Order: sequence, then C-alpha cells, then structure tokens
Amino acid sequence: MKVRIAASIVLAAMVVMGTAGCNFMSPTATAIQYDPSDGIGATIGELKVRNAILLSDRDDPVGSLIVSLVNLGESGKKVLIQYTNESGETVDETVIVGSGERESFGNTDQDQILFENVEAQPGDLFPVFITYGDESGQVLLVPILDGTLPPYTDLVPTSSD
Repeated sequence: MKVRIAASIVLAAMVVMGTAGCNFMSPTATAIQYDPSDGIGATIGELKVRNAILLSDRDDPVGSLIVSLVNLGESGKKVLIQYTNESGETVDETVIVGSGERESFGNTDQDQILFENVEAQPGDLFPVFITYGDESGQVLLVPILDGTLPPYTDLVPTSSD
C-alpha cells in the first residue's frame, strides 16, 4: 500500500515537472531587453538613450540624429554627443536635458542635431559617442536609414536645410 502511494506521488511529480519543464529551463521572454524600434538604445548612468537613428540621403553628406534622451537624475545634464566626420575630425554637439525630463530630437516639430560631412550610407552603422559629466559614456552603433520608410520621408535632411 505504501509502495502504491509513493509510486503515485513520484508519477504525479514527474507529470508536473514534465509539463512545466519549459519554464524551468528557458528564460522568460518578457525579461529580455531589446530595442523595439528601428533605432538603438543604451543606459549611461542616469541617462537613457532611446531609439537613436541617423537619417541620411545617399547623395548628401548630412545626417540628422533622431533620438530621445531621458534624464532619471535629480539634476540637469549637459549631454555630449560626439561623432567623427569624413575628414577624421571629432565633432562635439551638446544638449541639455532637465532633471526628470525627456528631450527628443529630429522630428518635424523638434530641434535637430545635424551631423555635417559624414560618410553615412543607409544600411550602415555609424559610431556615435554619448556621455555627460564624469560618466565614462558609450559608443553606440547607430543605424543609418533613408527616407524609404514612410515615417522618415519628411525627416531626411539635405545640405540646404
């Protein structure tokens, strides 16, 4: 009798473990970090960089950085954005993001951060360094897109902008 009870318990445990085994061995999909859009993101200290994209036309050496910067800190941040132009010179752009605020750049009703004289071909990844204050910063390989996709058609800069 005791053997039957023990065998029933072991069999029930095996059924439970067998049917729920996938949850024990594979990670939960919603816990995996990823960039859910066309751009790339990063977290640098108290600054979150979201959906960074560089829009450029194949025939024009100008790119427009589309990005959202979120400051999680208790003080404003002077954010340094660096890139290297086709002459090999490092170019610095700075923007201010207030405490607890989000600043977005590059859309039609927002300020633009234009990269001049860049060898930026759609489909490439363009290195952009972002930092603030004493943070070590991070180089992001920002995807370069053109105006082929409808959301970006009116946002691609030209030299005359």
